[in-house]
Amino acid sequence: MTKARINRRSFIGQAASASALAALPAPVLAYAFDFFFTRIQYESGNWFVDERMPSNLLNSLIEYTNLRVDPEERIVALADPAILESPFCYLSGHKLVEFNERERENFLHYVNRGGFVFVDDCNHDIDALFATSFTKQMEQIFGADCLKKLPDTHAVYSSFFDFDGPPTTSFELNGWGDDLVHDYLRGIEVNGRTAVLYSNKDYGCEWDYDYRNKRWLATDNTRFGVNIVINENNKSPMAQSQQLDPTLATLGRVRQRVAQVIVGQNSVVDDLLIALLAGGHCLLEGVPGLGKTLLMRTLGVALDLPFGRIQFTPDLLPADIVGSELLVEGDDGRRFEFQPGPVFHSLLLADEINRTPPRTQAALLEAMGEGSVTWGGKRHELPQPYFVMATQNTLEQAGTYPLPEAQLDRFL
Repeated sequence: MTKARINRRSFIGQAASASALAALPAPVLAYAFDFFFTRIQYESGNWFVDERMPSNLLNSLIEYTNLRVDPEERIVALADPAILESPFCYLSGHKLVEFNERERENFLHYVNRGGFVFVDDCNHDIDALFATSFTKQMEQIFGADCLKKLPDTHAVYSSFFDFDGPPTTSFELNGWGDDLVHDYLRGIEVNGRTAVLYSNKDYGCEWDYDYRNKRWLATDNTRFGVNIVINENNKSPMAQSQQLDPTLATLGRVRQRVAQVIVGQNSVVDDLLIALLAGGHCLLEGVPGLGKTLLMRTLGVALDLPFGRIQFTPDLLPADIVGSELLVEGDDGRRFEFQPGPVFHSLLLADEINRTPPRTQAALLEAMGEGSVTWGGKRHELPQPYFVMATQNTLEQAGTYPLPEAQLDRFL
């Protein structure tokens, strides 16, 4: 498979592609989920604790809610700009927390643009190293006394399941850490919402077990984690921006389905979807046998749209493409009736388009430009959406005809 060749030379065509791409949030092109779990990696300390907690929480979200949940935990460095694309982040540990300058800048920028961070202290000790060093980092970023106690009436305690306050953990009851039962959580408010939720209760370790062992519990102790996620999805601007409308969600699933068949060609698939959204068409150049036909056929199956294919050859005629009139006999006598050609498919593969003379190539001009075909003075509308993916062999090969400028102008 070769990369799509962009042949549209006018500003309008480029603007259409750019606007179509801008309309898709990055997670749409990459994923079709309502929620995904991102663990923050930071240079100091041990960010990788409670390794089984994410899968346990994700299992609860799938079990209790209707969210489309990515079952895989993602790990992103706090210094990486990619952290800005994650609506929900988790930060934990029990050693020193000391952000470098880039990490502090990203943390502040992340929460200011609508992100949410759930922070859990695995020490369960308000005077231990993690608690004191993390509090210091937050005060350096947000100011003194930025971490405020959450009242028991906070929405996080009733967003899905009902709690009177933060649930206790077995580590508290067994005297681990500071031998206290912490009856509160703390948070940092940004623009009227809780952007950072901080816990000394060691929920991460409490939920750090194989999710299949929940059946031995009288009450699922990860239910409060569901509340945290649901409350975040309801309140965070970034999370709300991830709640895809049906069209965009479908597009994300289409991309996933195509990627299951066409492996390692995400950029080509993205170019096709952008061209489809922009109302344009796509031209791919390459030698035969690289999966271009399979790509288009898979796209048709994923979109549940009629798929047609035309094999362009030197002896192909325009009528073989657009259709022709046939003499038919009915109750009212004989009459000419238009029989649509293969161009009347929502998804059309014009295979090896430059192997046919320009006269036949021109049969696609009206279809690609106007979305219709005129025959015998009568206009026939093509199905919508209408998308043509043409393939052409390299011009160095024998028996090829260069596409005219008017034909190239139809492709993005």
